Amino acid sequence: MLQLSRSFRELGIRLLRQRCASSPWNLVNDPANQAFLARLRERGIKPEPWLHPPTPRLWTGANGRQVRLVFEDDPLEIFQLEK
Repeated sequence: MLQLSRSFRELGIRLLRQRCASSPWNLVNDPANQAFLARLRERGIKPEPWLHPPTPRLWTGANGRQVRLVFEDDPLEIFQLEK
Protein backbone atom coordinates (compact mmCIF):
# COMPACT_ATOMS: atom_id res chain seq x y z
CA MET A 1 0.00 0.00 0.00
CA LEU A 2 2.86 2.37 0.78
CA GLN A 3 4.12 2.06 -2.79
CA LEU A 4 0.87 3.37 -4.29
CA SER A 5 0.37 6.92 -5.50
CA ARG A 6 -0.35 9.43 -2.76
CA SER A 7 -4.14 9.52 -3.24
CA PHE A 8 -4.48 5.71 -3.25
CA ARG A 9 -2.05 5.39 -0.33
CA GLU A 10 -4.12 7.89 1.69
CA LEU A 11 -7.29 6.00 0.83
CA GLY A 12 -5.68 2.70 1.80
CA ILE A 13 -4.55 4.04 5.16
CA ARG A 14 -8.00 5.47 5.75
CA LEU A 15 -9.56 2.09 4.93
CA LEU A 16 -7.18 0.35 7.32
CA ARG A 17 -8.20 2.71 10.11
CA GLN A 18 -11.88 2.29 9.28
CA ARG A 19 -11.53 -1.49 9.07
CA CYS A 20 -10.10 -1.60 12.60
CA ALA A 21 -13.35 -0.13 13.92
CA SER A 22 -16.70 -1.86 14.21
CA SER A 23 -18.74 -2.75 11.13
CA PRO A 24 -20.05 -1.18 8.94
CA TRP A 25 -16.64 -0.48 7.50
CA ASN A 26 -17.64 1.24 4.31
CA LEU A 27 -17.32 4.94 3.68
CA VAL A 28 -20.75 5.26 2.07
CA ASN A 29 -21.59 8.43 4.02
CA ASP A 30 -18.38 10.17 2.98
CA PRO A 31 -19.25 13.26 0.90
CA ALA A 32 -17.07 12.09 -2.01
CA ASN A 33 -18.87 8.73 -2.05
CA GLN A 34 -22.27 10.41 -1.85
CA ALA A 35 -21.37 12.55 -4.86
CA PHE A 36 -20.15 9.47 -6.74
CA LEU A 37 -23.37 7.59 -5.97
CA ALA A 38 -25.42 10.58 -7.14
CA ARG A 39 -23.51 10.61 -10.45
CA LEU A 40 -24.16 6.89 -10.89
CA ARG A 41 -27.88 7.37 -10.28
CA GLU A 42 -27.98 10.30 -12.72
CA ARG A 43 -26.62 7.93 -15.36
CA GLY A 44 -29.27 5.33 -14.58
CA ILE A 45 -26.95 3.02 -12.64
CA LYS A 46 -28.44 1.55 -9.48
CA PRO A 47 -25.71 1.13 -6.85
CA GLU A 48 -27.94 -0.65 -4.32
CA PRO A 49 -26.47 -4.15 -4.96
CA TRP A 50 -23.09 -2.77 -3.92
CA LEU A 51 -24.51 -0.88 -0.96
CA HIS A 52 -26.75 -3.68 0.27
CA PRO A 53 -25.33 -6.89 -1.21
CA PRO A 54 -27.82 -9.68 -1.85
CA THR A 55 -27.17 -13.15 -0.56
CA PRO A 56 -24.66 -15.15 -2.62
CA ARG A 57 -26.09 -16.79 -5.73
CA LEU A 58 -25.12 -20.15 -7.16
CA TRP A 59 -25.57 -20.97 -10.84
CA THR A 60 -25.02 -24.25 -12.63
CA GLY A 61 -23.89 -24.03 -16.22
CA ALA A 62 -24.87 -26.36 -19.06
CA ASN A 63 -21.62 -28.23 -18.44
CA GLY A 64 -22.61 -28.91 -14.82
CA ARG A 65 -20.00 -26.58 -13.32
CA GLN A 66 -21.16 -24.19 -10.63
CA VAL A 67 -20.37 -20.51 -10.29
CA ARG A 68 -20.90 -18.57 -7.07
CA LEU A 69 -21.50 -14.79 -7.24
CA VAL A 70 -20.88 -12.75 -4.11
CA PHE A 71 -20.66 -8.98 -3.69
CA GLU A 72 -17.66 -8.12 -1.53
CA ASP A 73 -18.36 -5.80 1.39
CA ASP A 74 -14.99 -5.77 3.15
CA PRO A 75 -13.25 -2.51 2.17
CA LEU A 76 -9.81 -4.10 2.34
CA GLU A 77 -10.85 -6.80 -0.11
CA ILE A 78 -12.41 -4.20 -2.40
CA PHE A 79 -9.27 -2.04 -2.24
CA GLN A 80 -7.18 -5.07 -3.17
CA LEU A 81 -9.32 -5.56 -6.30
CA GLU A 82 -8.19 -2.14 -7.52
CA LYS A 83 -4.62 -3.32 -8.07
